[in-house]
Amino acid sequence: MKRVQILSIVMAGLTLLVAGCTREGVKITTEDSAKAGAAQKLYTAYNLWYEKPQRMYAINYRRGTMIPAGTEVTAVRVRESARRPKISFATLPTQSEYTIYFRPKFFPGVTLQDLKDRLFTAKPLEERTAGLKPSEIKAIQRGSLVEGMCREAVLMTRGYPPSHETHSLDSNTWLYWENRFVKEAVRFDANGRTIRE
Repeated sequence: MKRVQILSIVMAGLTLLVAGCTREGVKITTEDSAKAGAAQKLYTAYNLWYEKPQRMYAINYRRGTMIPAGTEVTAVRVRESARRPKISFATLPTQSEYTIYFRPKFFPGVTLQDLKDRLFTAKPLEERTAGLKPSEIKAIQRGSLVEGMCREAVLMTRGYPPSHETHSLDSNTWLYWENRFVKEAVRFDANGRTIRE
């Protein structure tokens, strides 16, 4: 009996030691973060669109149904894979499940973990929109762009523009895709407000 107990203790110690060694230098995934801080609420950082909930794209085509910015989410999972990196999550309270596929060629310099950090925030929308104009808040809620929006309001409305064509968020023009064939240019004035052309 004692031999079995000692063996169990040794095996548990070895498991912890191996786990600690294999963790070194490995990026902690969202699953690990969720286990560590399961009590923290997460929300969508910007409006997301989908035609098929299990086949969404990080490029965020503005087609189909919109998941509003500030929607509470749960079960966020990052799946790093050479062929099909993706992020899965569920919305509350319905527990509807979604999967977003990531194509690194459209986001040079952006990792899957970076995408996850862009997609979700611990701050509720009311807190993030404090200080914005009422017209900007309405536009975010509708998922549309209006003249005079600041860059932060545009990000909450449309998300991050694909960085293979919009190399910097300091640029005066951001390019978004309405669908696979149609682009939309969002232009900013010297004060960082959207302008109509």
